[in-house]
Amino acid sequence: MKKFVLLLLVLVAGALFFVAYNFLSFDDTCQNEVLSELANPNGQVKAVIFQRNCGATTGFSTQVSIIEFGHELKNVGGNVLVADTNHGEAPSDENGGPKVEADWIGNKNLKLSYHPKARTFTKVTSFNDIQITYEEIE
Repeated sequence: MKKFVLLLLVLVAGALFFVAYNFLSFDDTCQNEVLSELANPNGQVKAVIFQRNCGATTGFSTQVSIIEFGHELKNVGGNVLVADTNHGEAPSDENGGPKVEADWIGNKNLKLSYHPKARTFTKVTSFNDIQITYEEIE
């Protein structure tokens, strides 16, 4: 009986380690590749469009973050837009995710454009006093 309990404890500990490793350190398996950066007119912030790849079990996504000018993109997901091709419904660009375009309309207004069939997971309309509008493009 003691061997059974010990074996059970080892299996539970192994399962907990597996879950913690795969979910708590998930961002370590992801990599960002910057596709483009576009500073706002006064040069205080920039929109960074990037591809985020989290391994073989996930598809490519195109993401957008607004960060301070002069700072580098950290290895985290987009803070403004996260989109994928919705299992091929939207066309992918050469990097695997849907094409996203950015255009600053003044210092506090960012317009993001993407294909109407792209699936969005994050899509915010304001970030740190910056208004974000979206336009669908074919």
